[in-house]
Amino acid sequence: MLDISKYIETGSINNLKVGATLIRVEEELGEIQDYEKMYFDTSDPTAGFSIYRDGIEYMFIDYKLYGINIDMVDNQFCLNPFYQLSTHTPLSVLLAFLTYKDLEWSFYSKDTYDKTLAIQLESGVKFSYQYNEDNELVLIGFYSYAKIK
Repeated sequence: MLDISKYIETGSINNLKVGATLIRVEEELGEIQDYEKMYFDTSDPTAGFSIYRDGIEYMFIDYKLYGINIDMVDNQFCLNPFYQLSTHTPLSVLLAFLTYKDLEWSFYSKDTYDKTLAIQLESGVKFSYQYNEDNELVLIGFYSYAKIK
């Protein structure tokens, strides 16, 4: 189970942050094989691609790490060895963790809409909750993206 507390605090996971070069990513994660690449547009490979490693999506545009996406569905992550995260992790638990770690946060209006709530951290990481069909607030995932010029 991967502890993502450092990612939440710093925006870095597996010694990588958005903006890292493809060469740097391969130094940390190993060589990326062609069969791993999921192109954003199969008719235009230059549009970018994603790979998945250990339940984490790494997105690349122009040979740079554009985004990191941690999807909570069907994946196992934790905040420490004693607390496993799941889609049913209450928002109050994550806010208590942020308070305990003295991390600044705010609502992120660009990704807050309809039945989705997004929170942005000073590390650049965001996480979102969404109301499901049973009207339960569930944790969807954590993500960070580089700004496109």
